[in-house]
Amino acid sequence: MLALLSTLALVCPVKKLAAAVKAIDQPGRRKVHTQATPKLGGLAILAGILLALVASHFLYGGVFNNHTLIILLGAVLTAGLGFLDDRRSLQPPIKLLGQLAIAVLVVSCGIDIDFIRSPFSLAVLELGFWGKVISVFWIMLVMNIINLIDGLDGLAAGIALISALSLFIISLITQQLQVVFLLLALCGAVFGFLRFNFPPASIFMGDTGSLLLGYLLAVCSIEGVLKSAAGIALLIPVLSLFVPLADTALAICRRLQKKVHIFRADQEHIHHRLLQVYDSPREVVVLLCGASAVLNFLAVLLSLTSGLASVLLGLVLLFILPLVALRLRKFLKRGAG
Repeated sequence: MLALLSTLALVCPVKKLAAAVKAIDQPGRRKVHTQATPKLGGLAILAGILLALVASHFLYGGVFNNHTLIILLGAVLTAGLGFLDDRRSLQPPIKLLGQLAIAVLVVSCGIDIDFIRSPFSLAVLELGFWGKVISVFWIMLVMNIINLIDGLDGLAAGIALISALSLFIISLITQQLQVVFLLLALCGAVFGFLRFNFPPASIFMGDTGSLLLGYLLAVCSIEGVLKSAAGIALLIPVLSLFVPLADTALAICRRLQKKVHIFRADQEHIHHRLLQVYDSPREVVVLLCGASAVLNFLAVLLSLTSGLASVLLGLVLLFILPLVALRLRKFLKRGAG
């Protein structure tokens, strides 16, 4: 609740700050919005999370430990990187280098996938160095998929809220309590921000917010899900973030097929194509968030299974999800035509 109220209270000051530093998103050919809109909304989200965690620590204790502090340091650095991008439009290689540095920092401090459990026994597969490589890749990947899906008012925030809520539930189920407070604060802050970001938005989260949300979802999925997961349950964070993951995968395939740079922006993301089928941006946001909610329900369901049941459910999902992505691609092509 405190994260929600803090974010609500801080949005107006952040709007003034965005105007003062000229972090304003102007309308353009690739833009859906029709009027100049302040960015930097991610600062209100970050501040709301930090205030809620500090208050919870004083009220209940046990909120902060070494891993939590490392995660929050990475969050501040990520928001700082996004702030620079919102102000100066960093080149993609520079932004990727900054993301890599942050990911390497937090992984080297212990925020990594160090083992995978067998779904049938207590056997553990130690990942060693490769666990750190996978963790760095995952953090950078989720940062960018949330950044890429942030193309409609409320879309990235809505999907992030749904994913954070499911990760919160799964962390409770699996007794990974070290990230429960953080995920609860994240849910509250994003929910408060949606009051101003749902179509028509009066403020954007900017890269300050999209990179921050991607970072927090990635590290919380590592600490709250992947460290306790049996091998097949590694699908849980993939299910939770399937909508932005599918959008990014389709974008990369599309750009490679057209032989253009994979960082070249276009208007062919899932939300852009759906706007050609549906009249209202609000309808598209509700549709994609609804799809994300269904997939996150499946993620929670998968976390409740074990042994053979988890393997069978995981294999079914491994078969179904690529088919869903292919059908979606065909549907969007027909809609665009």
